[in-house]
Amino acid sequence: MVRQTKGELPDDLTFLRDVGFAKGDPNILRDAILYLASRCGYVYPVKIAKLLYLAELEHIDRVGKRLTSAEFLHDNYGPNPREAALVIDCLEMGGWLETSVETTKRGFVITKIKPVRGLPRLGLTDEAIRTLDNVVSRWKFRNTDSIVAAAKQSEPFKATAEYERIDLDGYLAARNLLASENIQNQVRKSEEDIRGGRYKKFKTKEQALAYLDSL
Repeated sequence: MVRQTKGELPDDLTFLRDVGFAKGDPNILRDAILYLASRCGYVYPVKIAKLLYLAELEHIDRVGKRLTSAEFLHDNYGPNPREAALVIDCLEMGGWLETSVETTKRGFVITKIKPVRGLPRLGLTDEAIRTLDNVVSRWKFRNTDSIVAAAKQSEPFKATAEYERIDLDGYLAARNLLASENIQNQVRKSEEDIRGGRYKKFKTKEQALAYLDSL
């Protein structure tokens, strides 16, 4: 980690929350973008969006928490963090990132995003760093199409209508509920009952629903 002096820190982006454009702490999204761009060497807008999304899923599944507070939208090209473009603009204005336009081998005109200065860790926790490192090691050298495809195959993306907000907070709550000790004990008890031939039979659908409501 490169240590920065006070005058070399990226701009505080909490004003984005104050004006209602972002929720939670937008500085965590800022730091995650800087970290991913630095670890990858450079990124394209579509790729950084999907890396951020895949990092959110890994952090939820592994740690049981959101990585950032970014809102992801169901876009044609997969999950798209609503605040990322403005955060990248702020980082470019502050001299932390630079963007350039280039044409790919397939003739697409795209924007390349590169880090300019040393990497600050700032507000990222050890677990957040581990998550981002895992995502980089898995996806850094994969082409963008494969990353987009992986993001589109995720459960939260497929459960969301086009152009709607992907409910990662709901996904997190559901994952944490399933991971709770009480639920796990109930599942184990049900599996034991089934194996032992001890399971409840119902004559009608209404009886089954009434039983489930009583749990």
